Amino acid sequence: MALAILGIVGFFVLTSPLTWSLIHPKRDVADNAAPNIQNGRTIFIASDCATCHATPNQNDHLKLGGGRALDTNFGRFYMPNISPDKQDGIGNWTLAQFTKAVREGVGPNGIMPDGQNLYPAFPYTSYQHLTANDVRDLFAYINTLQPVSGRAPNHELKFPFNLRRGVGVWRLFFLDGKPLSPEKVPAAYKNEAALFERGHYLVESAGHCAECHSTRNFMGVIKSGFRYGGGPTPDGKGHFPNISQDETGIDFWAVNSIINYLKTGKSPINKIAGGDMAEVIQNTKQLSNEDLRAIAIYLKSIPGVDLPAPGQPEPNRTPNLVMLPQVNKIDVALPTSSTNKIEKANIVYAVNTKPFYLTENSSGDED
Repeated sequence: MALAILGIVGFFVLTSPLTWSLIHPKRDVADNAAPNIQNGRTIFIASDCATCHATPNQNDHLKLGGGRALDTNFGRFYMPNISPDKQDGIGNWTLAQFTKAVREGVGPNGIMPDGQNLYPAFPYTSYQHLTANDVRDLFAYINTLQPVSGRAPNHELKFPFNLRRGVGVWRLFFLDGKPLSPEKVPAAYKNEAALFERGHYLVESAGHCAECHSTRNFMGVIKSGFRYGGGPTPDGKGHFPNISQDETGIDFWAVNSIINYLKTGKSPINKIAGGDMAEVIQNTKQLSNEDLRAIAIYLKSIPGVDLPAPGQPEPNRTPNLVMLPQVNKIDVALPTSSTNKIEKANIVYAVNTKPFYLTENSSGDED
């Protein structure tokens, strides 16, 4: 009996949000300046808040009534109402409560007085790097928006993931609570150091790019060595692309190609963004040119991860020409030599109207 009681007490201690707070250092707090609403809007856009929290089946992305479903291997999550509605949203939250939710993954509405562990489907593992002033400005901006009544359905999760309290153990192991560590500015961008640092901040905190574009383990944690190398979508039915500086990623994209993509959704080879990324583009196209360049030059510094997407051929890492099998039937004869001649030739000339490796000032739109 005593052992059972001890086990129950131990469980509640380990899973308590208070335990995490006690063993992690205090973070910065917002200064006494008035909130910067415009900056709050920028953080809101960069963080893709509306992509998840806007009420589905309506056109106003600033109506943050929640309800969107996210299917994962753990079950189905429903995005909550984060509008300023006092009954169903976060209209009664304090800045301290909002900051704790965004940076620590703890909400104020738990069944216990120590708070409610939030599932990391909400990417607080990235948002933890936001500064206190930016969180304050974000909170102020959200409170300028229209209150929306109504609550999202309860999550539909498999056991044991439906035991929200257990997320406290996950947080103890996988949420470090640290501010963003400085990144060495590459020599190529030494004259744009401030922009590089801004890009580092936007990509690794608000933008939470790694949360989608990385492979995770069975615990939902990004695998070491696979950050930005792409990975399966939460439902396992699709694949997020590799955005690292590898030939299986976006190594051949120039800075301006990345900027153009984040503005228009069009890649250097004229492929249009679809799925979740199409929604992300609706946000990134609202960012300033300076912020887009900051993001682009930081992405160009990310180490390469050699990880072809499923179904794609392995890159040819040899100096030899490799002829891939023809997948689709071509009705029109192409003006090329036969494959037999190409395989035996000492020199092969390839002509393309678009450069594959693009220059710094190229967007990929040139003929």
